[in-house]
Amino acid sequence: VNNAIGGLLVALVIKHADNILRGFATALATVLTTIGSVICFGFEIHISFFIGSFLVLGSSLLYGGALKMPGEWWNEDPCKDKVRD
Repeated sequence: VNNAIGGLLVALVIKHADNILRGFATALATVLTTIGSVICFGFEIHISFFIGSFLVLGSSLLYGGALKMPGEWWNEDPCKDKVRD
């Protein structure tokens, strides 16, 4: 039953999310699993994990639009003024 529910959830994500978002979700799941391992099992992490976690979380927030970069060029929509042929 658990595998069936997991399969349905994966199909739902594939249907409604793009490839980049699925990559971010996988990376975020890795970060959260590691944090859970530290709390539950005493797993020791190194500085490279913190650097990678910062990059994953920062890129996820930038991609989702929760953070804005300073400057007009970073925040404009490139497809807004495009004329379709």
